[in-house]
Amino acid sequence: WVKPASEKHAVDVDPASPKALDGTSETSQLSDKKMNALLISFRMTDFYATRSLLDKDGNFECTGVNDIMYESVGLSGYDIITVQLMKGDAVNTIKELRRLDKTIPIVLVGPEKAAEEASACLRHGATRFLNEPLSSRDALLIRELAEKSKQSDNQSVSADATQDTKETQEKETTAALVSSGSFVGDLKLTGGIPPLVMLKKVPSVPTGGIGGEVRNRMERPALEKLFARSGGTVGRN
Repeated sequence: WVKPASEKHAVDVDPASPKALDGTSETSQLSDKKMNALLISFRMTDFYATRSLLDKDGNFECTGVNDIMYESVGLSGYDIITVQLMKGDAVNTIKELRRLDKTIPIVLVGPEKAAEEASACLRHGATRFLNEPLSSRDALLIRELAEKSKQSDNQSVSADATQDTKETQEKETTAALVSSGSFVGDLKLTGGIPPLVMLKKVPSVPTGGIGGEVRNRMERPALEKLFARSGGTVGRN
């Protein structure tokens, strides 16, 4: 038997969330896109009641399993996980879920007497604990948690992509400067020094003969003495 949602009063939520406390979250602020929820370890009757509630008031497509049987790739298809506290081993379930996925929201549901077990689960990475039976307000809170997590993930992906693009542009700029031989003059622009193998070598062109004018002027007297000793002569022009 499932207690009517209208008779439910106690909800354990974050006091910092006014919407969670006063129930003023409006569905107009939530997207119309269907999201995916994974329900773990629910009793059969509770599963159907929760699935119906989340579908109606949270716009979720729900999948139920008795235990964890997913790898991280499998969990990536879900926006939120809801775990019913009924078997007494929820802490191990939370640990395994967090091993597979560090960020997905995990909502615990159970009676008030399960508060101690819920506290242990929260310390190991669960996101919220809600007292059963769930209400329409709880469904909206679960939806809000899923959407906030999705937005955070999208922002993280966008930031990573921006950083990758920036690094790629810097590498291309450095390569272009090195190729043109103007790297040293534009060092401040790139902010880095390329490997030595990338630096363009500019061959020096000798002036005034082999070794340059100064070297020729220093070696000429020595050459004259050498040829004089051997009986030869050396012209001065």
